[in-house]
Amino acid sequence: MPHHCRESDYALCIRDGKQEIKESSYSKFSLQFDESCDIAHCAVLLGFVRYVHQDRIKEEFLLCDNLLTTTKGEDVFNIINSFFTKNGLDWNSVQQVSVDGAPAMMGGHRGLRGLMQAVNPEISVDHCIIHRYSLGSKSLPGNLKLVFEDVLKIVNFIKSRDVNSRIFKELCKEMGEQYQVLLYHTDVRWLSRDKVVHRVIELRKAIQEFLEQKGSPFATKFTDKEWLARLCYLADIFAELNSGNLQLQGRNTTVIDARHTVAAFLAKLRLWIRRLEKGVIAQFPTLDQFIEENSHDTGSLLQTINKEMSDHLKGLETSMHHYFPESDQETASLQWIIHPFSVPDEAIHDDDFLRLANSVQESLDVVGIILNNVSVREGVLNCAGDENKKEDSLECCKRCQAGTFNHEAKNSSTSFKYATPTISLMLLTSLYTGDIVALLLI
Repeated sequence: MPHHCRESDYALCIRDGKQEIKESSYSKFSLQFDESCDIAHCAVLLGFVRYVHQDRIKEEFLLCDNLLTTTKGEDVFNIINSFFTKNGLDWNSVQQVSVDGAPAMMGGHRGLRGLMQAVNPEISVDHCIIHRYSLGSKSLPGNLKLVFEDVLKIVNFIKSRDVNSRIFKELCKEMGEQYQVLLYHTDVRWLSRDKVVHRVIELRKAIQEFLEQKGSPFATKFTDKEWLARLCYLADIFAELNSGNLQLQGRNTTVIDARHTVAAFLAKLRLWIRRLEKGVIAQFPTLDQFIEENSHDTGSLLQTINKEMSDHLKGLETSMHHYFPESDQETASLQWIIHPFSVPDEAIHDDDFLRLANSVQESLDVVGIILNNVSVREGVLNCAGDENKKEDSLECCKRCQAGTFNHEAKNSSTSFKYATPTISLMLLTSLYTGDIVALLLI
């Protein structure tokens, strides 16, 4: 739910959103649906909408309804279709729908995707990028998985009984720990793994003392250097995964942003694998600090866990490519929207865009500056000369491109400001706003 909508008045948000969709100057809008069970085991369908209102892209809470019996694709579609009919919304205005990867949602015949496309074949339905990223980051091999399972057992042992929780809390206070409680892990809360493992590392001395008092065999884990080294690695890699997950979330995050986040994480994985082959672990600060504190065992510790870490990172890369098989290709295909003049002609399929780009290149000669990667201070080019003298301004651009022009000439009578990433996008959007808005709505 949008942060400016309180739970008590979400109905007002829905009402305003529906009205603004109808009044929008751009008829298309995109949707996101998710079905989940609450703590009372009630199946709830949530829907969000992204649309254009007063030349601004907005995101709002659209619907919330109970699935009383089954949660099949037909049940979900009937609720959405009833909502559309009741509120005068048109299926032909739906451009993009994002859902989780369950068969009930993505099924091509009886799933929600198939039923929606039967009404409007132009609707594009995709598997939520955040959900795919979470699924791709779940795999843990061998010993790393055993370490994480041990952590969950230790946390559950301490927190499962109230008396244990109270004793552990007092023990933490006596030892001067910053925190006094451990955190539960749940699969539904995708970000919890990082928090759980980090809290265990921070309170490991108190946990070891408590487990020894209780005679638990898990106490020996905290004297096992290899087990602790694997735990530190998990804390670091979970933190990196959570960082990427959070970048995929938030208001006004577009498919372009999401694709770049995924592509950046894949690039980091490849870099980390190469570093591990050279014995470098600086990219994992918690593990690096632990190794330094146990410098007498550095060689044997790194030799033992290095292959495990490398195998895990390679497995993550394979898993991510499984859930994002189109990542590199689609990211490249979207470059024209960010850097339209740095993309090869063959990557742009609309002849009108090519004509517009060529027209701009011939009239301003700014494209040459961009492609030759000339650094312009603060992205602004100040050209001397009269505004009406096109030849003078073009000559200024050519001189600037050659690196012989003073960008801050005090005698400039006219200042032509070309913030290069912005002006190029503005030139394209001036004639093709609809196509670009269509991408930003995804």
